[in-house]
Amino acid sequence: MVENNRAIAFTFTAYPGRELGTGNIAHKQNHNLSDHLLNRRSSGPVT
Repeated sequence: MVENNRAIAFTFTAYPGRELGTGNIAHKQNHNLSDHLLNRRSSGPVT
């Protein structure tokens, strides 16, 4: 039972840490809101 508790505790700490790390990397790569929303694509001359 103790092994199971350790696995659950690891999951509840590792997953948010990984998500925050991924979000931090994505945040540093985006320069402004437009870059974030368009995902580095241009909207074209029509818009």
